[in-house]
Amino acid sequence: MEQANRFTDSARLVDTYRRDRVLLAGDAAHIHSPLGGQGLSLGLVDAANLGWKLAAVIRGDKPDSLLDSYTSERRPVAEAVLANTLAQVALTRPDPQSSAMRQLFAKLMEIDAVNDHLDGLTTGLATRYDLGAERDLVGRLTGDRPVGRAAARTSLFAEMAEGEGILLDASPDGHAAALAAGFTRVRCLPADAGPSMLIRPDGCIAWAGDVGDVEGLVDALERWFASAAPRARRLPGTVMLGRAVVLRAVAIGAANVADDVTTGGQNVTGRLPGSVVAAVASLPHPSQTRRRNAQLNAARWSETVEASPASSSRPICSTRPGRSWSRSASRT
Repeated sequence: MEQANRFTDSARLVDTYRRDRVLLAGDAAHIHSPLGGQGLSLGLVDAANLGWKLAAVIRGDKPDSLLDSYTSERRPVAEAVLANTLAQVALTRPDPQSSAMRQLFAKLMEIDAVNDHLDGLTTGLATRYDLGAERDLVGRLTGDRPVGRAAARTSLFAEMAEGEGILLDASPDGHAAALAAGFTRVRCLPADAGPSMLIRPDGCIAWAGDVGDVEGLVDALERWFASAAPRARRLPGTVMLGRAVVLRAVAIGAANVADDVTTGGQNVTGRLPGSVVAAVASLPHPSQTRRRNAQLNAARWSETVEASPASSSRPICSTRPGRSWSRSASRT
């Protein structure tokens, strides 16, 4: 019995990873030399990037347009891998020119910075998606790491096993976690050191910063995760405090915000949870931030607080002593 196999080192890449309901991943989207097993790694990360987005669309959490980010994020990575493997193939050719290049390359490999750069290319750890953020951390794949306070350490990958996003909150009093409370499928974990980071289910860092970057964090949450407001259980005496209320507190000061919130056909007013009050009270004046707060959609962000029927005249935000309101369970 004879067996004939065909081997080729040709490199090919599709123009788009998505056309309507057809989505490509792995070797269906890109082929190249198998040197270094880079194709296997590339295909696995394709699947991780696509899987959670597809699930979010199927659940109805996010619009179909979320899937367009699959091509824009993963195709540039494949282009870089194809270029890298073509260069590796060129170095293996048995001709004098390639031999001279191999000798030069061997010398370059003695430099640590060159090794680090090539390691990042071949392992994919140098990947950075263009998410429109200036901070270098944003768009990078985080990899596994210890998370949680020193007394209760766990690993990031273990916490991500359920396919949820992770907010590592390094703010002193959990301010970042309070701002993320109005979104589904985001788990908040304390972190010993900053910056705080919002990590998507595929391990991509979607936001990194401190509590002063309220709009940056909420924008990232709105972009990648679903608001809890449409699916929150409206129990008797429950008030949904809109994102606009919180950002108005940022704009004019937490102590000055008083607004009506409608629930069950009745207008009531109440106090924000203490953690949110503390967060917005410590933020900079709007002259130091972007001035588009008024146009933000209140329905896309919410804090659920448990209202007492007797408390119909307290201001939404207040720094005065008084009975605070406790957040009710809104995760579904």
